[in-house]
Amino acid sequence: KIQIDPMITHTMPLEDINKGFELMHSGKSVRGVVVY
Repeated sequence: KIQIDPMITHTMPLEDINKGFELMHSGKSVRGVVVY
């Protein structure tokens, strides 16, 4: 069984998708989850 929760660095609502991309491009986010 693979433990996914420790791999998620950020969780954000769909409205913040642009912020998620900014975090990813700056290297501050390894794996994010967008809640729809």
